[in-house]
Amino acid sequence: MTDAIYLQAELSGLVGSSPTEAVAPVAPPPPAPSVAKSDNSMLTRLNGLLAVYQKMLDASAKEGNSAKQRRHQRCVDKLRELISKAERGLVIDEAEIPPAPPSFAQAAPAAPAQPPPSAPSLQPPPVPKRTSSASDVPSGSGIQPPPPIPKRESSSSVPPTHTVRRATADEKKQKILTVLKRRRNEYVANGKAAVAAMDKPAAKHYVETAKLFDQALAALDTADPDELDMSEIPPSPPPYRKEASVSAAVTQPKPTSFLGALQSRMQRFQELAQRAKQEGNDRKARMNMRMVEQYAAAIRDAKAGRPVAVAELPHTPDMPPLPPQRPAMAPSGPAPGMRPPPAVGPLAPTGQPGKSRNSTQLEFLIQRQSEFRHAAMQAKAKGNMELAKKYLLESKGFDKMIAAARAGLPVSIRSTPIPPQETTSQATLQPRIVSAGSSSTTGIEGRGEALALMEKALIEQVQLAENSRMRFTRLGDVGKVKLFEDWARSAKQDLLLVREVAKQGLRLPQYDLFEYLLSSFA
Repeated sequence: MTDAIYLQAELSGLVGSSPTEAVAPVAPPPPAPSVAKSDNSMLTRLNGLLAVYQKMLDASAKEGNSAKQRRHQRCVDKLRELISKAERGLVIDEAEIPPAPPSFAQAAPAAPAQPPPSAPSLQPPPVPKRTSSASDVPSGSGIQPPPPIPKRESSSSVPPTHTVRRATADEKKQKILTVLKRRRNEYVANGKAAVAAMDKPAAKHYVETAKLFDQALAALDTADPDELDMSEIPPSPPPYRKEASVSAAVTQPKPTSFLGALQSRMQRFQELAQRAKQEGNDRKARMNMRMVEQYAAAIRDAKAGRPVAVAELPHTPDMPPLPPQRPAMAPSGPAPGMRPPPAVGPLAPTGQPGKSRNSTQLEFLIQRQSEFRHAAMQAKAKGNMELAKKYLLESKGFDKMIAAARAGLPVSIRSTPIPPQETTSQATLQPRIVSAGSSSTTGIEGRGEALALMEKALIEQVQLAENSRMRFTRLGDVGKVKLFEDWARSAKQDLLLVREVAKQGLRLPQYDLFEYLLSSFA
């Protein structure tokens, strides 16, 4: 009985061992197809990346971008090396594979989808049968294939490391992008400050550097963050300060006398005019030369002892204020602000400062006579003999007045006629510019309104100047008469210019609106 039980147990042991031996040789084959499949997927992925980078290399070569071309060439060479390794069956490290470009983002997820088919090949080994049938056989536990479970963990751990690597690259790229934008904005701000300070070389330098930052920002989208070197990026510039203005303020001493300050300002405007001429800015050069002429006239008046209208002199912000004028410079008569108003009467008061009343009247009468003679010659040239005789008689009427003024006698100018050159016809003072018509023909919004506004203002100026001239003629004030005549003449020239611009559709001239408060005529 015991022998039968022993034999039965031995038979059961033989029966239990035979399946284990039959299963053992069958278990090893499943890993082989998984390795082959992973190699094929890796080759497919590498070939796809190679095709994409090859296209990018050709595109960069056509564009002539040498930086992109070198980077893409390195990626192509690396992919070819990895493909040769994969074909020989060597293990490929994920860190050596170049990052997939945006155009390859759809093909990249196909690689992690490969591991699931290997799961069924790892499940067929009957682990429960092995433990239940031969729990006392130690050799069977060492040969069993459950170790693929760690492989499963290692294969599943690849995507997280790749994701972490990509996240790190994105973080580095974002950091570089922030630095580039901040430094670019600093160079742009310095460029604007240099332009405001009229420092052309510094402004050009800052603008060119800002453009280099724009190119770097554009290339950052397709560049590999590992290939970027922060040491090659230009550093942050210091806040802009114009060295020329600082040195000029230090080297130029503050003038102590009024005349010396005028000469210093005139020299400064001469330097600005010379600099503008060297830069090819003729408009700026002419403007500065006009300022030089103003200061030259002011210097002549100051040397002659006449008062200078300081408020009318132009100046730049960095110029120091002018010292006060000394009383010794204007010994004759009271100060300009303390002069009493002229007396109303037939005799003309003093005209320009520094000239006698008779000399001012004499110049005025001679100018009037020459204007009538010129008008007579023009009328004769046009064939209007009656008008020419009229103007000639008017010019002859000034002979007695001129002789009296030369003799030092007072002369009344209340009855002196006004030459035709200084009069304006009513037809000229009628508005001719229509705002709607000008705006529709040119197509520029607001152009017609601006021209109509300028024409209206100039017509009012001409009328006001001529009326004021008549009033001061009756008062006998030669200086005021000449002042308003010059104003009327200038306003008429501007009026004709505005009408010509509106007629020919030329560019709108630059203009400024000022409001002057004239003293009472009473």
